[in-house]
Amino acid sequence: MVYEVAVDSGEESVLLPYKTIAHLTKNFRQISVEWRNLENDQLIVHKYGSGQPDEQDQIYRNRTEMKKHWLRTGDFSLTLKHPTDLETSSYSCTVYNKDKVLKKKRVVLEVKVQQVEVDSGLKSVLLPWKTTFHIEDVSQVTVEWTAYGDRKVHVYEDGSDRTNEQDDKYRNRTEMKEDPLRTGDLSLILKHPTDLDTRTYTCTVYNRDKQILRRKQVRLEVKVQQVKVDSGLKSVLLPWKTTLHIEDVSQVTVEWTAYGARKVHVYEDGSDRTNEQDDEYRNRTEMKEDPLRTGDLSLILKHPTDLDTHTYTCTVYNRDKQILRRKQVRLKVKGQYCRHRLRGGGRGGGKVGPAAPSAQPLTCLRTPQWSGDESIPAPLRLEWNCCVVLSLDLDHSEHSLLSSFCPSFPSRLTEHCAQ
Repeated sequence: MVYEVAVDSGEESVLLPYKTIAHLTKNFRQISVEWRNLENDQLIVHKYGSGQPDEQDQIYRNRTEMKKHWLRTGDFSLTLKHPTDLETSSYSCTVYNKDKVLKKKRVVLEVKVQQVEVDSGLKSVLLPWKTTFHIEDVSQVTVEWTAYGDRKVHVYEDGSDRTNEQDDKYRNRTEMKEDPLRTGDLSLILKHPTDLDTRTYTCTVYNRDKQILRRKQVRLEVKVQQVKVDSGLKSVLLPWKTTLHIEDVSQVTVEWTAYGARKVHVYEDGSDRTNEQDDEYRNRTEMKEDPLRTGDLSLILKHPTDLDTHTYTCTVYNRDKQILRRKQVRLKVKGQYCRHRLRGGGRGGGKVGPAAPSAQPLTCLRTPQWSGDESIPAPLRLEWNCCVVLSLDLDHSEHSLLSSFCPSFPSRLTEHCAQ
């Protein structure tokens, strides 16, 4: 029989049960019991009837407890303090007489983490935690919200926020309720969430000796609006209509960016700042008239191709670079498919001939008509009236060859091949 145990993150402890009626007091000095995590083989605790010190891995130090008279009662249950989702696993309890196994039991533990889902574009999201545990001296206690790799999201200590300890990614983006340790409301407000904030957050309450008093996790998922179009359309709309009220629009900037903070479109002082655009998007973007007054911050992207498949972020900020609102849109442009491909291949070139449709999406650039007998470099694929790049890591010589076939490469063309 396998015991199954479920507990909510935030509980002070969880019990992994194992009781036996076996009489083990005889030769008790040779008896020991071992609890182990079966998935990573970590030693939770190994207790000895002889009274010698317990053995356990560092991660479980000061977090486990067994009944005082475990040998006499046959109750080998283990209390695991401050469980997290990392403890969701299978565990084994093994009772030994020296090296001989007397008893063995398996327990499956699930630590359930509260889920919070929010759409990109909201001003903020709440990571909730209200607790009733009592603290005598709040000046001796720290509240710390962390994310992956123990990155500090928010620190509250001695009655104030410790912003100097925050990770830069969360600077000026977090807030806790007033006097959280006295009210018991340890919830965290995270401003302007994006998909990069999708992860598990951990709130830990500990004293000056770094002893954990309570711990809870919240899983945040920021959902990004999806836009899907076929390559070859004249344009695509990345939508965002907001009710954000702005007193002085001349003090506010609207900036659409893509991967690596590459600037797609910038609107400031009532006009588009085309000189700040990345070359890839020059003459290809457009916003509605007077967007800050109408609240329609949507972006029109002209002549989309599969190379435009990205997550786009629209950020509204003031002259002090303070973010007022932010939203993301995920664009998926479905590429074309090759109807002709090389025969033979190799870096020395090959022949073009009819083939079954390839599963590889293509980016087509307009070129003169080519016959099916032309020899071209192996990384390239020709479709009638198209020169297609399948590789983004062509070396210099291959770029030169490509330029001879497609004189406009690598600049983006606004005309595309017919399907």
